[in-house]
Amino acid sequence: MIFKSFGHSVWYKIKCWVWYRYTTIKPRYLGHTYCDSVDLMPHLMFELLSRFIEEEADNVVWYHEHATLIDGKNIRDEMQELYDWWNIVYIKEYDEIEDIIFNELETNEDKIISRCLLTALNKLEMIRENDLEIKMIRLVKITKYLWT
Repeated sequence: MIFKSFGHSVWYKIKCWVWYRYTTIKPRYLGHTYCDSVDLMPHLMFELLSRFIEEEADNVVWYHEHATLIDGKNIRDEMQELYDWWNIVYIKEYDEIEDIIFNELETNEDKIISRCLLTALNKLEMIRENDLEIKMIRLVKITKYLWT
């Protein structure tokens, strides 16, 4: 009896490891190289949110008379707002702005303009980091609703 249970447990673990890799998270916007934890953490958090929005969120009735609100917003609206911010603003728009500034720095020879561009780049990085921290806190607040 014990061996049968043990054999089933081992088979189940092997099956999950091969076919159902729920504990393996591969962030779509990170390369397959070493990454510091400070960069990995937000990518993992928002990857989990993205998977939930894309694969599971439509299976839940979010809008009803007893809907849960957080900071005056429906939970589903909060999830969508964070999802859109991550995929549109953080991943694309910030990078596009940085690219524009870097291109301008490479082509510009005026020291004053270059200094202003570097200052703008530093401010953009600070804004990006602060914005990310705020959004990560908001995501943590709604974590308990990421289930179906």
